[in-house]
Amino acid sequence: MSRTADYTIKGFLYQFNKALLDLTNSDEGDLVTVEGIIEDVDIVKADGSTSAIQCKYHETKNSFTDSLIYK
Repeated sequence: MSRTADYTIKGFLYQFNKALLDLTNSDEGDLVTVEGIIEDVDIVKADGSTSAIQCKYHETKNSFTDSLIYK
């Protein structure tokens, strides 16, 4: 099955929802960047630690291999 535009749009919506969740869960002093320097959502905590989140939408997959869900 080939990818179509509706899966791309669902992926953007998934990324938007993830970014919104991270924004609402962030602490004062945290820097949350959507379409960040490193990945899709970058979070730099006030203590200097960084989280870089790459959003992937895989609704069409029936099973996953390790390489699809993490490095």
